[in-house]
Amino acid sequence: MELAQAIAAFRVVALDTNIFIYAYQEHSRYLPIIRPIFARLDTDLEFRVITSIITLIEVIAQPLRLRRNDLVTAYTTALLNSAKVWTMPVDAIIARRAAELRAQYNLRTPDAIQIATALVAGAQAVITNDRQMKNVSEISILIVDDFAR
Repeated sequence: MELAQAIAAFRVVALDTNIFIYAYQEHSRYLPIIRPIFARLDTDLEFRVITSIITLIEVIAQPLRLRRNDLVTAYTTALLNSAKVWTMPVDAIIARRAAELRAQYNLRTPDAIQIATALVAGAQAVITNDRQMKNVSEISILIVDDFAR
């Protein structure tokens, strides 16, 4: 099964930071797998992607180090100026849910925030390549590597 088929019935999916990195840096192995997510944003009026503001922190750190202002601009625009990508702030509700997830699953703080954001936003799945997230049972966790051939 392809990732696009796995999420075909979903209206809202959450994307972990690594998915944006794969897309915007055109990762040769993963881009073909995740490209349909972004293509669907252009064709399906009811489909939305959510992520946490923590994604912006994570994706622009390296480009800032490397003085890659083109990537900083591309990520910032994609995450903050898109009607189809909702980048959510960390509020008290998300922070509390993230703490519960950290306590229950021993997740790293950024991972717990991503999953808490997905849960609070009503996403039906989180798409990531972080296997540690797979232990979470409250939401479907889709690992990109599982769709690689």
